[in-house]
Amino acid sequence: MRTLLAFAILLIVPSILSAQSFPKEQYNSGKVTWFGIDYTKIQMVGDDGFNDPENIVSTYFDAWNNFVLSEPNKYDVRKYLFKQDIIIDLDFVKEHNAVVDPNKIVVSKTKPIEPADLKVLIEAYDFKNASGTGVMFVAEYYDKNAETASYLYLVFDVQSKSILFSRRYYSKPKGFGFRNYWAYTIYNTLQSISKDMKKLRK
Repeated sequence: MRTLLAFAILLIVPSILSAQSFPKEQYNSGKVTWFGIDYTKIQMVGDDGFNDPENIVSTYFDAWNNFVLSEPNKYDVRKYLFKQDIIIDLDFVKEHNAVVDPNKIVVSKTKPIEPADLKVLIEAYDFKNASGTGVMFVAEYYDKNAETASYLYLVFDVQSKSILFSRRYYSKPKGFGFRNYWAYTIYNTLQSISKDMKKLRK
């Protein structure tokens, strides 16, 4: 019973990866870009739930990212992140997601993404002439057995690639069809972040 209670709390309460203060002045007054969801570190648990990894990489990574464009009212990052002039640029993330090896995404158990892993991930990007503050999700795992998804919410300086803030969020999937079932975790995570952002940006 105690284990189940601890797991329930884990799904509700986000976890901070390291002691960081949200860069509210830089975020509120400067240029901010939503870069999308990075799936290069994704771990998918449950063979029955992820039996076509090649199709997941070639189709669903883009499909999940595109919800901010195809369903902007529901996946309204500007509203949830309290930044009405936020720029949406998915090209960099899609380029990285496209080269993920489908043979490596289905695993038997998950391994937490550490701050050092996030540093390597961000430094691998070439943001070219982009500037200001970047925000993205790093998909940590989709676990069909536990019916749970985990994302890291990253805020970083685009030019220096220094991570300014990171926080882990857990969500339960919901809905019909493979795409929508896991897409709900994106929507739910945005809602959870929105509640935190009310405090973080003030």
